[in-house]
Amino acid sequence: TASADSFIRRLSDGYDTMIEGDGANLSQGQRQLLNIARAAISKAPILVLDEATSSVDTRTERHIEHGMDRLMKNRTTFVIAHRLSTFGFFPALLAGLILSGIMASTMSTADSQLLAASSSVSKDILTSFFHVNLPEKKLMNVARASLFVIAVIGVILAWNPNSSVFRIVSFAWAGFGGAFGPTMLFALFWRRTNWQGALAGMVTGGAMVFIWKFVVRPMGGILNIYELLPAFILASIAIVLVSLITPAPEKAVTDDFDKVASMR
Repeated sequence: TASADSFIRRLSDGYDTMIEGDGANLSQGQRQLLNIARAAISKAPILVLDEATSSVDTRTERHIEHGMDRLMKNRTTFVIAHRLSTFGFFPALLAGLILSGIMASTMSTADSQLLAASSSVSKDILTSFFHVNLPEKKLMNVARASLFVIAVIGVILAWNPNSSVFRIVSFAWAGFGGAFGPTMLFALFWRRTNWQGALAGMVTGGAMVFIWKFVVRPMGGILNIYELLPAFILASIAIVLVSLITPAPEKAVTDDFDKVASMR
């Protein structure tokens, strides 16, 4: 299974070779093969193979893959690998298609956001806010310059692999989802929703995102969950309770709701 026999026989004393405490007299790949062999003869019901073949050559890896089928039989096995080829051709192909879709959607969103941002600088800020009247050609140059500056800033932010941009975006999405998500859903699907309930839901969801992120989540354990979930739940409860204890929506509002509902 581990293809360890060949290298063991090449050691100075073969199977009688004494292994140092830290395995210094073995290479990284040889140590990996021995660990796989130990896992093969153990009767553990669960196996976690984390980069199990990362330090062996491709040929040896192929031999090990054939033995892995027997090793994983009747066992719960978790296989973690950075090399997609470890799982075979079709899983690698599927992963490639998924990654291509992610990249395509990311690029599509990014170019739209860049164009919107550059247009905002030239039209909204300069023309509408500062009332600067420029010829169309100069406005185009301003938009292009803005696009270049925003792209440079994006490259600088993405250059650092330890950047907190993802955490910031995740936190911002939790705020939007917790504050506006339940309100939108209840407004669309619950006839009794009124403006008091919607306001209570937005305030509760928005506040709970901060409270859970900075007060509750650091406690750890089962409380260490994404802040969007508790914010969404509590905002939904607030919408229902406040809507029920306050006056019902006006007849014009419910008539519009029934009209839209009948078109579904």
